[in-house]
Amino acid sequence: MAVHRLSYMIRENIDAIPDYDDEGTRLHVRHLCGNRACFNPIHLELGTAEVNHYEDKIATGTLLRGDKASNSKITEELARQILSMKKKRYSEEYKSITQIAEELGVTVSIVAAIHSGTTWRYLSEDTDDYVRNINNRYVLNEEQVKQIKEKFDSGRSMISLAREYNVDPKVIKRVGNNEYGRYSERSSTPESTRLELKQKKNSTKKPQDFHFTEEQYDIIKSKLNDKVKVDTEDNQFMNSPCYFTDSKTIRPYVYVRMFGIIKAIHCWVIESDIKRPLDTKKELVRHLCGNHRCFRLDHLQVGTLSENAIDAMKHGTLKTKLTPEQVLQIREEYNENTTYIELAKKYEVNHGTISDIIRRKTWKHI
Repeated sequence: MAVHRLSYMIRENIDAIPDYDDEGTRLHVRHLCGNRACFNPIHLELGTAEVNHYEDKIATGTLLRGDKASNSKITEELARQILSMKKKRYSEEYKSITQIAEELGVTVSIVAAIHSGTTWRYLSEDTDDYVRNINNRYVLNEEQVKQIKEKFDSGRSMISLAREYNVDPKVIKRVGNNEYGRYSERSSTPESTRLELKQKKNSTKKPQDFHFTEEQYDIIKSKLNDKVKVDTEDNQFMNSPCYFTDSKTIRPYVYVRMFGIIKAIHCWVIESDIKRPLDTKKELVRHLCGNHRCFRLDHLQVGTLSENAIDAMKHGTLKTKLTPEQVLQIREEYNENTTYIELAKKYEVNHGTISDIIRRKTWKHI
């Protein structure tokens, strides 16, 4: 037994030191003097591990943190300077962590760790309120929230509103989705309600869960019309030219943001016409012209997955390992003396593919 623990037991006239308090927290014998070798009874006190390993060490100056730590690569003065340079993303004084790192001659990882609170966290207790509350999401008053809501509903983008009110675009999105006010008074909300709100917040909200008014759909339609670039030649399947945008994305579809929601542009065109979101479990948008980037309304139609696959075959865009002639030949060749594996080797496909063809799970249309 450590001598300081024995000294404490003699002072308190007890046979054993309790391991836990009434709340189940681990207990330690603390050295109020900061000297671990000391066993003076008046220098000893019982306390929790948090108090013993953190608060007492801070009080006595024995906590190895900051530039006292063996793995510290910068001084406390430089760390404070890095922390003070953390600004809101859309403020005029904002600098990226890469710019800060280059300016101060440190690595990006050091700046990122300090700004995120991974390292030198205790410095935030000594900085001004502006730096401590840099990430405060509830910095808008009631009047500002009302103004943002009106501008957001009228079609203003999240980025422009974020710059105007000097907040993160995510704040603008919460205002537009009527989620901002419910979380702004978190401290006065009962625990059960807070947990319920947290669960609701963490649940993923998919684009099809958002419903717009007819007026908003009209605004979307107007914005889409401004993006139209007409093709120079008629489409071979529709006898009319396709509509494009100036987007240079390499992805097969063009995505745009409307009222904080990102969707493929052809989906926005259909939804603004039918005035409702698509049921993605049952519906998708077919390109009758065979051009994935086209968003001309009369070239689009709501359909099913099987209808879309038939369209792809018609347009010659369906990527399959087998041709329709080979599929028919496989069905003719299959008999009691021929196995799936033999046919799979012959046509260089997986035996599961052969099974699906024979049982008409795939290629049902022929």
